[in-house]
Amino acid sequence: MQSALEELIEVMQKEGFAGSMAIDEEVIGFSWGYKVPEENTTRVDFVAIRKQLELAKFDPEKAFYGADLGVKLLYRQQGLGTMLLANIGMHGYDAGVFRTKNPAMLRLMRKTYGQEALSFPEESAYKDGRVYVFKVEL
Repeated sequence: MQSALEELIEVMQKEGFAGSMAIDEEVIGFSWGYKVPEENTTRVDFVAIRKQLELAKFDPEKAFYGADLGVKLLYRQQGLGTMLLANIGMHGYDAGVFRTKNPAMLRLMRKTYGQEALSFPEESAYKDGRVYVFKVEL
């Protein structure tokens, strides 16, 4: 199994990689992702995600997959997650694509982007996973 650092080094090579960190003497929050790829990975069915995007009239070439976001417990509820999540729009994408089953993460996404434009099940990595697609306004 890959360590978090090994995974990050690997995904930094993906087309459209973008990431940001919040630092207060140490890393206290991070967010990263990349353009929705054309091929599946071992943990994500991107072919199915791209198909759903096309059916909903989103251009998969302008869709950003928000792969990970984290904020240290002590720094939560201070707007840091919202700031890190909102960074996606600064990279020229029309849609933010997120996979989660975490209700707190879904609330954060809705607070940042409003109601999702599209939602569908995606369980390639874990049971009850869903993909949420948000229109990103610059």
